[in-house]
Amino acid sequence: MCSWLTPGDVEIHLIEPFLKKFGYKESDWVRQLSVRMGRGERNYPDYAFGAKTKKGEETAKMVLESKFQLSAQREFRDAFLQTKSYALRLRSAMMVMAAREGIWVFPPDGGDFSIKKYTHKSWDELSHPDAIHTVLCLMGRGEILG
Repeated sequence: MCSWLTPGDVEIHLIEPFLKKFGYKESDWVRQLSVRMGRGERNYPDYAFGAKTKKGEETAKMVLESKFQLSAQREFRDAFLQTKSYALRLRSAMMVMAAREGIWVFPPDGGDFSIKKYTHKSWDELSHPDAIHTVLCLMGRGEILG
């Protein structure tokens, strides 16, 4: 389905239409939230939902990191660690990764996130009501933003 995509297309053609389908509005997220992590190092999660942006006290109810593809185990692990670092720093209740292969939703696991505990759906699967319901229950706008 997504072989025609270029790296910049994943966010515009897959992620943002998906978010809008799940009830999110552009005002619900901050793109490239500047977050200090470590000694002056700035990092930028792709999407921070329900973000509080007070300098040094940033939080987000959910973070979503976008990648072009996550087909190799190393790509997946590296993306997971990056997303997890954002989610923990921002005290997020949910973290999500998205790429042209689909989305991965990681619920908290005892105050942390586990690389082994996630729900994955391909973009094709997300056209089916059961898959939509599963993901909506985890990361729908009402679940995350209240």
